[in-house]
Amino acid sequence: FPFRGMHFFASIQKAKRDVPDWKPKYSLLDGLRSSYLEDYVARGFDKKDPDLRTDQLILSKFMGGGNASVDEEIETGLSKERTADGSISLGQSVTWGGKQGTVRFIGDTKFAAGEWVGVELSAAEGMHDGNVLGVPYFVCKPKCGVFAKPAQLLSSGVDTAAGGASKAPVSKDKTADGRLWLGLAVKWNGKQGVVRYIGDVNFAAGEWIGVEMLEGKGIHSGDALGLPYFQCQPSMGIFAQQSQLQVAPASSTAGDEEIETVP
Repeated sequence: FPFRGMHFFASIQKAKRDVPDWKPKYSLLDGLRSSYLEDYVARGFDKKDPDLRTDQLILSKFMGGGNASVDEEIETGLSKERTADGSISLGQSVTWGGKQGTVRFIGDTKFAAGEWVGVELSAAEGMHDGNVLGVPYFVCKPKCGVFAKPAQLLSSGVDTAAGGASKAPVSKDKTADGRLWLGLAVKWNGKQGVVRYIGDVNFAAGEWIGVEMLEGKGIHSGDALGLPYFQCQPSMGIFAQQSQLQVAPASSTAGDEEIETVP
């Protein structure tokens, strides 16, 4: 417990400084050992999955991440016991996109409006570790966490929505100002890619561009938060706003596929 231990030591030092002739009953090491055995182990916390959201949040603040207050982010990350319609509850086994998982979070999020369900997948076929955009909603192994709408999940072999699978969003042909279009070669962070999607997304407001990277590495395969926006090889897809992209200056090809460039 790095931060809890730090608080313990600081409290002892403050008491020794501020209280005349006070001496601790135990040494610092004995006190920590007693706290671990008589509190943490005795109450069975060692047999439960640890909730490290507060520690992760403090660490992210210490490392300079995020701008929101600690209280605000912890409150946002609190889960409900079950969905509004009662169909899904914490700890329930579900299927997402044909992959098995366990419900670890239910509630509101900062990345999109509405009720979301956080799922820990049985295999590393997800997107994150329960932390999205700096907010720790739940804890799981890297690439085992996903978020989905209740209607996108299967429970106990019964589809919670007709059809089951998520319907792919429809891309626009061009950006609102007409400067980027599908199939256009662009650069993101100095690496070349091809525009594969233009339009609204479920993780943020505004117009977003989905790009299949031809150089370097991306983040996903065209999916985001359970919705398939476009298809590409694993870890070769990214989403960016128009201001983050530059049009590639020279003609180029993607394998056998010709892509458009602007001279």
